[in-house]
Amino acid sequence: MPSRRRLAVAAGMVLILAGGVLWLRRQALRRAFPAQPYTLTRGRPYTLLLVTVAPGSDGRRHVTEQRTVAVRRDGTEVWIGVHPGQSYLGPLRRIIRPDGRATLAIERLSLRMTQFIPVRVADSSAEETACRAPYEADLGSGVVAGVEVRGALYEIPQKTRTLRWDAPAYGCLTLALRHENWVDGRWRWLAEQRVLWFRPGDPDPKLFDEALFRKMKEASPAQLIRRVAEVTGVSPADCPACYNPAAIEEWDRQYFRNQSPLR
Repeated sequence: MPSRRRLAVAAGMVLILAGGVLWLRRQALRRAFPAQPYTLTRGRPYTLLLVTVAPGSDGRRHVTEQRTVAVRRDGTEVWIGVHPGQSYLGPLRRIIRPDGRATLAIERLSLRMTQFIPVRVADSSAEETACRAPYEADLGSGVVAGVEVRGALYEIPQKTRTLRWDAPAYGCLTLALRHENWVDGRWRWLAEQRVLWFRPGDPDPKLFDEALFRKMKEASPAQLIRRVAEVTGVSPADCPACYNPAAIEEWDRQYFRNQSPLR
């Protein structure tokens, strides 16, 4: 019987392969292969280190992911995610190019998945300055990792709320995010993401070296999921959602349909 941690990793991998990761809107909780246009911001290159903190099985706070994100002047975006204490699959890499070609790679398995996604390339100076939707409350201005930010709050009264701090100068990039639940008459911490450091300017070119991708074998979502299940030891009985035939078939159909540039 695989451990709860392995089950969580496998389930999380299935979500990533299906197109969803722990992100929100265009910034901190985006989708790896989104259905809606993914915004790339050109003109303001940077590199940052983002961490996700969530409660573990022991009820204590743990860093569940460390992600390096880098953006070039043309908008090409790359991230490298590492999950402390969970080395079953190794680092995850993703690169999205201005033409919409996106590659997700699992280093430990030496597998990659590439397809075209809807992409919108915007100039950083043309992005909105408010960085919040009309239904979100304004939390004012501040500074995160040396960058000026604007805060926004989205709340479902006495249920959940999300506090977010975005950088207008970088296309409303989210530099801090906090989720809270309403419990016993007050708001309690649920999870958060925050940038530990932010470096403006051209990133290290090595972060965009695609030689590693070229050495990997291309795989469809179904092939990746089968390999992940094999490595983690997760069976259909352990994780029924990981073996949903209808969902996996649909992911494969989308994958093969998106091997050509989208119009």
